[in-house]
Amino acid sequence: MISPQRFASAAWNAASSCGGCLALLRQRKADLVLTAPGANFNEFDSRVLGSDPFYLVCRRDHPLAKKRRIRPSDLAGHEVVHLAKSSSVRQYVDILLREVAAVHSGFEVEHLATVAGLVEQGLGVSLVPELTLFQFRLLDLAAIPLAPQEQARPILVVTRKDETLSIAAQGMLELIERHVKPVKE
Repeated sequence: MISPQRFASAAWNAASSCGGCLALLRQRKADLVLTAPGANFNEFDSRVLGSDPFYLVCRRDHPLAKKRRIRPSDLAGHEVVHLAKSSSVRQYVDILLREVAAVHSGFEVEHLATVAGLVEQGLGVSLVPELTLFQFRLLDLAAIPLAPQEQARPILVVTRKDETLSIAAQGMLELIERHVKPVKE
């Protein structure tokens, strides 16, 4: 577990959008940002840090909950709860499901907690990245990995161009790097 107490001289901040994170970087309120691709990073240095594979979340009594791995085609005919079209997660899910006859549940929400509640109530299933699964852990839901695992979103580390990270930020990044799944080449 990565703990903010370990880096007392470093400030931790979580913004809910990539744009918000980049604004913190631009305003020098953050030394680095971890994000999925999507924004224009031309004014920053960025590199792929790792990958974030997708999982299907569903009720434990859902027919797909018995599978060990899920393929996008397994979602054909099943109602899917979506995040908002503007989210990076939704952009990846749309690509994963573009050739699948999944049924849109009619729910398109802004927050993962809302997705979790709708899925828990049996109003659909959802595809979410592994790094978001903590939002679903207290509910009686199943999380099944999507196969093949190559269908993952990259996670980037973004910094200001031509600047060295502070000692605290560098130490934090090294710790994060030890815990992130590498990207399969």
